[in-house]
Amino acid sequence: MKVKTKDLLLALKLLTSVIKPNKLKPVTELIEFKDSYLYMTDNISSMSYKLNCDEAMPACVINATKLKDLLNLTTKEYVEFVYKDEYVLMKSNGRYKLSIVDNLSLDIKFPFVDEYSSIDTSSYNKLMDRCKYSLLSSSAQDLFRYYFYDGKALATNSENISVVYDIPMVESELYPMIVEDLAKFNCKLNYAISDKGYYFFNATIQYMTLRTKQGQFPSEMVSKVAELPCPSNYISIE
Repeated sequence: MKVKTKDLLLALKLLTSVIKPNKLKPVTELIEFKDSYLYMTDNISSMSYKLNCDEAMPACVINATKLKDLLNLTTKEYVEFVYKDEYVLMKSNGRYKLSIVDNLSLDIKFPFVDEYSSIDTSSYNKLMDRCKYSLLSSSAQDLFRYYFYDGKALATNSENISVVYDIPMVESELYPMIVEDLAKFNCKLNYAISDKGYYFFNATIQYMTLRTKQGQFPSEMVSKVAELPCPSNYISIE
């Protein structure tokens, strides 16, 4: 398999920003090559990234951190991977053996959906930035939530509420982790929701994560804040 170095680095940067490698959770340090895709998981969220490469790669699992470290040292335009029985041979500035984890598959299966909605996640960075006070000032950050109502997003931690306008909605309540991941994608995605979880996808990215709701802040209560009119005697500042 031959792929552009910058494209592979872009894929790894996104994958490891969503599925953060953690030595205390070994599965997060693994990456699976399968066909033209890269896969990573932390057993709560899973993600795949489709590579633009000349041929598919046999299914195998290697260490993601070692792969990323080698790529960061690569100055060649292209990097090539050759599958062997016990290792993957990486050809770039030099030749490197990346050990294959024996008889292991991450076993990531994304759902097939024929009904889905679409969302542009490019405004989620703005949402996180404008609501960070509600998170940083919280004495109980585990209570922090984002709520979505009538084109507005509200962030609350039981001490204060921030309201941001013109934010697309996935559903009425999301955990910060999911909003943070969507902000990293920064693109248009299709999505479907089931009782088990959220599934986001486009031609390149697939991402799924568990769906849990604790209902600490009822949407009915938060919606009353969203419906309040902007006061007429405000001052505009940059």
